[in-house]
Amino acid sequence: MNDNYRIRVGVVLIEQSKILLVKMHRENSRDIYVLPGGGVHHKESLVEAAIREIKEETNLDIKLVKILYLKSLHSCDDGSIEIIFLGKISGGLLKKGYDPEDKGKNILKEVNFLDISNLKNINFHPKQLKNILEEDFKNGFRNDVVYLGNFEYPES
Repeated sequence: MNDNYRIRVGVVLIEQSKILLVKMHRENSRDIYVLPGGGVHHKESLVEAAIREIKEETNLDIKLVKILYLKSLHSCDDGSIEIIFLGKISGGLLKKGYDPEDKGKNILKEVNFLDISNLKNINFHPKQLKNILEEDFKNGFRNDVVYLGNFEYPES
C-alpha cells in the first residue's frame, strides 16, 4: 500500500447540453465513463496538467474557466486528490487520443459528447457527481467550489 497521494485533474467540457466523457476499460470491472483528465506531473501546474491531459485524450485545445469540484479517491493500492475544472474548447478536432498511463493496454476506448441528462443511465464515475453535474449545468455552474468528499474505487 502506498501512503502518498497523487494529484489529479479532470475537466468538464460542455457543448450545448452535452458533456465530453471518456470511456475507459477497467480490468475486472465494467467499462466506465469519466471526465477527461489524469495525473499531474512533477513540477507541472494544475492548469498545465489539465490542458495536457485534454490534448492527449481528446485532441482538443482548451481554456480553463474555474475550479468546480474537489474530491478524494481511494483504492486498495493508493489515493488521490482530484481538482475538477470547468473548461471551454478553444481549438482542435475531437478524436480519441491515448492515455500514457495505460502502458499499451488500450484502456481508453472512446471520447464523445453525451447528453448531460443521460449520466444517470450510464456507468459514470463518480456516481455521486451525476446529479450534481446536471443541476450545476442547469444553474450555469454559478456555485462556488464544492468538496465532493471521499470516494472508494471501484464503486460498488
